[in-house]
Amino acid sequence: MTSNWAVEGLSVSQGGFSLGPIDLTLRPGETLAVIGRSGSGKTTLLRAIAGFLPTDAGRIRRDDEDVGRLPPERRRAVYVPAGLGLFPDRTVRANLAFPRHVRGDTEGAAIRVAAERFGISEFLDRSPRTLSEGQRERVAVARATLAEPSILLWDEPLGALDVESRGDLLEALGELRRTARFPVLLVTHDSALGFSLADRFLVLDGGRATFSGSAERLVESPSDSFVGRFVGYANVFERETLEALAAGSALSRELLALSGSAGVGAAPFPPAPAGSGAHSATIERVIPNPDGHRLVARSEGLAVVLQMPRGAQGSRAKAGDTVRFDVDAERWHPLGSGTVRS
Repeated sequence: MTSNWAVEGLSVSQGGFSLGPIDLTLRPGETLAVIGRSGSGKTTLLRAIAGFLPTDAGRIRRDDEDVGRLPPERRRAVYVPAGLGLFPDRTVRANLAFPRHVRGDTEGAAIRVAAERFGISEFLDRSPRTLSEGQRERVAVARATLAEPSILLWDEPLGALDVESRGDLLEALGELRRTARFPVLLVTHDSALGFSLADRFLVLDGGRATFSGSAERLVESPSDSFVGRFVGYANVFERETLEALAAGSALSRELLALSGSAGVGAAPFPPAPAGSGAHSATIERVIPNPDGHRLVARSEGLAVVLQMPRGAQGSRAKAGDTVRFDVDAERWHPLGSGTVRS
C-alpha cells in the first residue's frame, strides 16, 4: 500500500531548541533530502515524524489521516538512526526477521529476496559485529524494506564509510530508490548521496526551513554558504567578508557586485591564459585530481580555488608561483537568493 505524506506547520521544542514551523509533502516513490549544519534540526524532524518526539503544533498526515497523535508503531514510519539500530546479539537473519515477527509473519521467502537484492545472503548467519560498516548498512536497508514502511526516515545513510563501502551502499540505495513504492526522507551531509538519490531538497538552518525545491534550484540559488559548499562551490565568500575587504581589494569589490544577500560562490575555475588576467594570486597548495590539479591560492586577502586542466600549459605549477585569473560573472552564483517553496 502506497501513501502520500505531508507535514503542515510542524513545530517541536526540545530543551532550548525549537524546530519549525515546517511544511513538506512526499509522494510514493519520491525522495526528499534534508541538509543543514549540525544542530539545525534535521534529526529532530525525522524523530518527530516517526513519533518519538512530541510536537507543539501542526499536523502529520498519511493520506487523509492525521497520524500525529498515533504512537510510533501505528504510523508505519520506519526510522533508521545514524547508528543503524541493529541488534548486535542477533544474527543478520534474526535482524531481518524482526519486523516480520512483530506482525506475526514467519514467512522466510521475503527475507531471502531482500538478502539477495542487497547482497547480504552470505552473511545471514553472522553477527552484525563481524561485518564491515558498509555490510551493516546494507543489512539496515534490507531490514527497513522488510518492515513494509509507509515512509522511510533515514538518518545519515553513508556515515563515515570508506570509499569502496560508500560505492557499494550507494548502489544498494539506488536499487531501493528504483524499486521503492514508499516515500523516503533522508538526512545527509553527503552531496554525492543527495544528488544521486533525492528528487528534492529541504534546507534547515537554526530550526527554520530556508530552502525547499529541486536539485537544480539548490545549485543555482544556494541559500547560504553552507549550501554553496554542499553543492560543490569551492569558492564561497560571505557578503560580510567581501564588504570588510572592499576598500582595499578590487577583487572583493568585483565579487561584491555579483553577491546575493549572503554572499557569492563558484566552482573551481581555470587560470587566465599566460600574460593575461586582471587578478593575481600566490599558490599555496597544489592538489592532484583526475582532471589535472586544483590550485589553492591567495589573492588580495581571499583564498581562491582554481582548476589547472591536465596537460595545460603551466600545469606544473607549484606552491609559491603566481597565477592570474579573471572574474567571469557567468561562473559565479549569488548566495541568499533561494526561497522556501514546496
